[in-house]
Amino acid sequence: MSLPRPLANLLALPPLLAAGSFALTDSLFWPLLLYFGMSVLTFALYGWDKRQAVHHGRRTPEKLLHWLELLGGWPGGLLGQYWLQHKSSKRSYQLMFWLIVLAHWLAWGGWIAWLWHVAHPV
Repeated sequence: MSLPRPLANLLALPPLLAAGSFALTDSLFWPLLLYFGMSVLTFALYGWDKRQAVHHGRRTPEKLLHWLELLGGWPGGLLGQYWLQHKSSKRSYQLMFWLIVLAHWLAWGGWIAWLWHVAHPV
């Protein structure tokens, strides 16, 4: 049930572009650094979990992976799904993953709408 790679890449771009835009225009670097740091950690755990799955070892709980994605690591999760071919076909996992990405879309959209409203009061 994973999305086609071009569509997944397009869906991932707006929150990352928003974070980059705030870093460049408002010197607000923490969202970009949070995405980067959490993505590295999430990607590493995807790799570890994939290795454990192949060797029948102790697996990383899906809840932990989802929490890391929710805290900003979803770009690393997306890369892990495509580069490592891990967690990319489990329907329930994919549903929660894309709900997390949607939550980030909504959060950025809400923040941008609020900033617009503050800058352009009615």
